Amino acid sequence: MPKTFLGCDRPTASLAFFFLFAPNNSGSTVMSQYLAEQAGAYLPPYGNNEGQALPAVRKMMLVPARWQKKHPMDWPRIRRAWEDAAGGRPFVEASPPNLVRVDAIAEVFGVDSTALLSICDPYQQIASCLRRYCRPGFEVTRLTRQWVRKATLLRHVHRAYPWFPLIRYDDFVADPTVLNRHLGLPVRPSRVRGKKGSGARGITDLRPVTTLFLTEAEIDALTDALTPHQALVTHFGYRVANAADIITDLDRLPGALAKAQRRRRDWEAMPA
Repeated sequence: MPKTFLGCDRPTASLAFFFLFAPNNSGSTVMSQYLAEQAGAYLPPYGNNEGQALPAVRKMMLVPARWQKKHPMDWPRIRRAWEDAAGGRPFVEASPPNLVRVDAIAEVFGVDSTALLSICDPYQQIASCLRRYCRPGFEVTRLTRQWVRKATLLRHVHRAYPWFPLIRYDDFVADPTVLNRHLGLPVRPSRVRGKKGSGARGITDLRPVTTLFLTEAEIDALTDALTPHQALVTHFGYRVANAADIITDLDRLPGALAKAQRRRRDWEAMPA
């Protein structure tokens, strides 16, 4: 039986909110789509299926300052808006900036809500951010600081709320029903759409094609940058390794390397 923010058992059928706390570009969109299907819950249809994009609250939530803890959030008002949108169904919420406000969320949602924690391999997350948000010539190691900050926030949540399950992206794509088992949900047929711009539909392991977007030099540079944070990386079951080992490990799915290289060529053709 899932537990609330207060650590109390709560029947799944009586939960009002399912929160998914995860860094951006870590697979939370696909996981939230699957969770909404399995729980018969409401998933916001805006943006990347995140509550922060709901029209009633986006002027407060979907702003540049959303990753700053001091940015004010009127959580009672947000809760009312989300409940109105859900129309009596439970609400699935996976906005990544919620990572900086977990304790504030617990004060307003704690009694009748539960949460899942998730993360993906740091090389995969950083590669995704490089491709989606940066231009050719960008120094990839600059993204390490962002990953460290968000992974540190997630580790804090993991320690503060140890009863919330941590389901890594890798484990989820290998067997999505791991989520059902943690939440006591029956397994229903899945028609997950996938994240916009990912190039994949359904629940697909994107780690190889995403990570292989990086050059060998970039992977080795990231390894150097991540090595001082090795304890944080291993906390989530990942490892810091050299480019040769990572490429050998990932270049196993037919077409993954070729697709990654096409993406890289298209990206490098963009204006800097």
